[in-house]
Amino acid sequence: MKKIGLLFLALLLVIIAACALEQAPVIVEPPSIPEVVYVTDNPHYNPPDIMVSPYPEQITHIPSYLINFDIDPSSRLFSGVLQVDFVNTSFLNLNRIYFNVHPAVDISAAIINFEHFETSRSNSFLRIYLQDTLAPGETLNISLFFDGRITGVSNVNGSNDHAIWLGELFPTLAVVDNNGWHRHLNLAATSNFLINMNLPSNFNLVSTGSGSSIQGADVTQFTVDTIMKRNFAFAALSESYNEQSMATSSGNDITLHYNSVLEPGGVLDSVLTTAVRAMEHFEDLIAINPHRGLRIVEVNLATDFQSYSNIIFLNSSHMRLGLANVSVAQAVARQWLHNILGGNSELEPWLTHDLADFLALELMLTRNQLSRHIGELNRDSGAQTRGIVFFYVLRNEMGQENFREFLRAYYNRYAFEIATTAGMMAVAHDFGVSSDFFYTWLLSDDLPELP
Repeated sequence: MKKIGLLFLALLLVIIAACALEQAPVIVEPPSIPEVVYVTDNPHYNPPDIMVSPYPEQITHIPSYLINFDIDPSSRLFSGVLQVDFVNTSFLNLNRIYFNVHPAVDISAAIINFEHFETSRSNSFLRIYLQDTLAPGETLNISLFFDGRITGVSNVNGSNDHAIWLGELFPTLAVVDNNGWHRHLNLAATSNFLINMNLPSNFNLVSTGSGSSIQGADVTQFTVDTIMKRNFAFAALSESYNEQSMATSSGNDITLHYNSVLEPGGVLDSVLTTAVRAMEHFEDLIAINPHRGLRIVEVNLATDFQSYSNIIFLNSSHMRLGLANVSVAQAVARQWLHNILGGNSELEPWLTHDLADFLALELMLTRNQLSRHIGELNRDSGAQTRGIVFFYVLRNEMGQENFREFLRAYYNRYAFEIATTAGMMAVAHDFGVSSDFFYTWLLSDDLPELP
């Protein structure tokens, strides 16, 4: 792996970017109602005319990451260089910058405007200490040099002799607004990614976004370009992987990459049929998906699934046993409610994950099965399932048609943005739902009996 050449290229990019920066501070006058520009590769997608930011007084900026990355599947070692322009979109003077950093990633250097800067690491966050405060609207060009090794199998990432699968491996800027920095690993801003990746020639790349490749004798160079995605995930797959595809009625291709010794049909058809059914259902229920193509990759996971923009990691043992269909529907729903509409899935899972999971259960279960399942969840009243019970009661309170309109209004309000509980309550209020309803069923200490 040509690490010296990679470092030279990265330093050259840093020099060019630093020279291009203006010397005087750039103060951007924020618009009163910023318009979100939708860029999409789906010709069937018709976005609303205007979207209001959840923080309408803020400057609007979409981070764009340029990443050069090498990974060796045999040793599980990787290294790379990341470059991004950070714009202070808040009205605060900042004296430090925060990045979300995967636990497997080590940061060897941080360079800002051609100078090395001091950093510190705390769990999954990297702090970069600025020498001078950064005023609102000012820009910094930041480069991070990183490396690491993938070990074992976790809820998110893993590797074996046939594949490496990685979700949200690359460092990304933490979210900042007028309240300051939000240091939550599960909270991310919509971003653009341009990634150059080298893999051994006997491995294929399956990832978020689309791209091209140049095949060499020993190494294949992949270039992946993604626009308006909340996260980036990829899998490096050996030649032992097969694939099978199926398309939705609107021509959106869904491809299953599998390593199981399974004949076409049976379990494979069941997974793909469920994914197509879910994609068509949620496009009708919520909105046309603005991104084309969905990849489902069979891997070893310590959880049922992981859903990222355009790519789903599916638990291998569940798939082989034919137990993955509900997980597939939930993962497809999260393409809208987590990957397009964002929220803090750790502190407020009902904004994204719980709503997606409820809608998937509503699709996959009969009315009686859903009622029994909700009753069991209500008796359990765990924090991980409370949001599902809430949306079941909310749907019954609103009625099916009003609930559908509420979903669309909520999605249109926060697509490509970050939702909040207060924001969801404001949307629901337009449909006659009081704040007391939220406190009773979602935010109070105890759950009442189901009506």
